[in-house]
Amino acid sequence: MPSISPLTGVRVLEFAGLAPGTFCGLLLSSYGASQFGSLTVDRPGSVATRDALTSYKSSIALDLKNRSYLAILTSLIPSTDILIDPFRPSMLEKSMAGRDINYLAVSGVLSMLGVHRGGMVAFIGVLLALFHRSASGRGQAMEANMVDGVNFLATYSRLASKAPLILSGVRESNALNGGVPCYACYDCKDASRYMSVGAPEPQFFAVLLKGLGLSAEEIVPGKEVFLQRFQTKTRKEWESIFDGIDACCAPVLEMNEMEAGWYDQRPAVGSRESPARPIDMAWHGNPVKPGQGGEEALKGWAGWQKGKHFAVQAGALVWLK
Repeated sequence: MPSISPLTGVRVLEFAGLAPGTFCGLLLSSYGASQFGSLTVDRPGSVATRDALTSYKSSIALDLKNRSYLAILTSLIPSTDILIDPFRPSMLEKSMAGRDINYLAVSGVLSMLGVHRGGMVAFIGVLLALFHRSASGRGQAMEANMVDGVNFLATYSRLASKAPLILSGVRESNALNGGVPCYACYDCKDASRYMSVGAPEPQFFAVLLKGLGLSAEEIVPGKEVFLQRFQTKTRKEWESIFDGIDACCAPVLEMNEMEAGWYDQRPAVGSRESPARPIDMAWHGNPVKPGQGGEEALKGWAGWQKGKHFAVQAGALVWLK
């Protein structure tokens, strides 16, 4: 019996925008939303994008500032399950703009984690809305506030910041923020190459010390001894020493190494009965061009045909009805 993706038949209309909304559309398309993927609304005259997050999608071009073009959009919405609006609230009132790093900064998460995309938050909201619709028969608007979203993702870190000796205090002062030798990164003999250590448990720490050739007595005062020892060998040498043993010690890989080596991107969640689409965009993706696949998608969605229901003028679709 052929497998069915979990979002088969779900139709997604997505306004072209920045990464969070585009990433949300990619996730929905990857798990089967429409046979054409998300239908992206691009601006007329848009240049071909290099954005890999447009992979698996189709595109139409609409001039949304021209009221005559809105007929196509309003005619599509009744047959649309999900509408992704990536624009900030009150954009017409010139509300303050922001990027991921700003949302992380004002939520307090940047000081603990680093940069993170907000598209996953929107993806969760869409799935919740779909579940609600199946139970109630009603749709709703979901607001994926990225400040609140990334703040929620940092719940453990925030709560742990109140626990003594875990994440409280400044960086490199406690157990999980680089303050102890058993949970930190160390540079190796070769420049800009690092090994990560995460062995707070006694059984793993003992194996780590054995690999480093250190005794419990030698590690006092602690981190400085580890720094000096890791700098005696290259990262490749340390990889060979710790490969296959439970020392919780692994190399810090860079993206160019992963691309040239073993890395094979898989879906975020695997399922045998309802798998995601195969991922073939680990490094370069398959960006969609403005207008690419849009006419086929409109025919599949609503039975529309060029010349009968719509035409193309100055690169944008216009309604003929």
